[in-house]
Amino acid sequence: MEFKVGSHAQQVIDLNKRIKRLTSHLKNYKKDHVTKLSLFKLVAKKKRFLKYLKNNNFEQYKYLVDKSNLKEVGL
Repeated sequence: MEFKVGSHAQQVIDLNKRIKRLTSHLKNYKKDHVTKLSLFKLVAKKKRFLKYLKNNNFEQYKYLVDKSNLKEVGL
């Protein structure tokens, strides 16, 4: 299943890639506090998008969680 470029599902996929990249960066540079702050913001944004998908388009949410091995979002 492919998602449109600006859709919430596609944004979650893109955010997940950025989060993985920043996490690997922080493993090497533990004192990079600016990156750590931006990582926290991205995680919160991803959580908001997943919550929105869960409430408004459950099929896409379930597919995304199963396919990308993401944790399910609680309400």
